[in-house]
Amino acid sequence: MLIVSVLFSLISLYNLFSLRSFFINSSKNVFAIQANHYLEDEVKSYARIIEANLNIKEKMCASTVNFLSNAKDPIKYIPNIYTVTSRDLNIKGIAMLDKNFSIIYSYPKGATFEGAINQIKAGEYKRFSNNDYFVDFYLEKDKNAYFSFLFPFKDEGYILFEIDPSGIFSILQSAQIRPMSDKYLWMTDHKGVLVFDPKVKEHPLITLKDH
Repeated sequence: MLIVSVLFSLISLYNLFSLRSFFINSSKNVFAIQANHYLEDEVKSYARIIEANLNIKEKMCASTVNFLSNAKDPIKYIPNIYTVTSRDLNIKGIAMLDKNFSIIYSYPKGATFEGAINQIKAGEYKRFSNNDYFVDFYLEKDKNAYFSFLFPFKDEGYILFEIDPSGIFSILQSAQIRPMSDKYLWMTDHKGVLVFDPKVKEHPLITLKDH
């Protein structure tokens, strides 16, 4: 009788531990599924935020180009336009190009635009809207990553807005989330080259060369 009681107790304990393990694993699976689901939603929401950020920048640049198209001497307005747009849109520089993508005029002094022009001459740009083209992330001489909007301008020329992506990277920096474990958001160019790594703790502008 004692042996039966001991066996019964052992079986009961085994069943209890099995049930406990089952419920723990089931709970973990449910939480993992929910975490992945909400993570996907959050990633999509940040993608929409960044897309809206790009659209705002593009529309403000487009308005600037429309203004310059109607100006008798557009070059004289570019320094003032840069002063405003560099603050609101993180614009690094503005350049007027001829039909061969050579610089006619650029502002501020010392801005090179070499990385952007090399991308454009290599055909590494794509249409962003009916009015302009998007030049994906590239390196400049300062070893930082930038992107640009390229607008056709009168007399077969172009206007180039080179933009510092630190504002977008700041959005990504704030988006790092850890629902079940350490999880991060990364950003790549259209070729899959890493342009933003959230684990970098210094200034968010990292270089493509580092990766």
